[in-house]
Amino acid sequence: PRRRRKESEMQTRERKPFEAKDKTLNVSGKVRRIFGIVDNAKEVLKKFGEVELNAIGLAMKTLVQVSENLRKYDYAEIKKTEIKTVELQGDRGTVTKAKLVVTMVKSKNFDENMEKFEKIRKENQAQAAQNQAGSS
Repeated sequence: PRRRRKESEMQTRERKPFEAKDKTLNVSGKVRRIFGIVDNAKEVLKKFGEVELNAIGLAMKTLVQVSENLRKYDYAEIKKTEIKTVELQGDRGTVTKAKLVVTMVKSKNFDENMEKFEKIRKENQAQAAQNQAGSS
């Protein structure tokens, strides 16, 4: 049986900040937290004013959740939705899969909503630091 590592043995990986290189964002179905993708999409929107979300197969569910969160919290509006079929080469030959592409543009309230979000994030981080200091 595998031995569980103690917390002191675990290496903490520092997460690199996401840097948008273009307006395309590929969504994976293996991501556990959709809010990481939502944050990345907001960064793309901030830099380019538009984001193109792409997903293939089962990842389409995650893409729909991401786009709905961006729309629901008034960060973006849906500009265009496309469903395509693509052929992928796999171990067993060529496979045809569905591909969903959702293009979103910044909402008129994007900058205001980002300011509110950052303010709340900083307050939450300060509160977490206070709680941790108090429990030590």
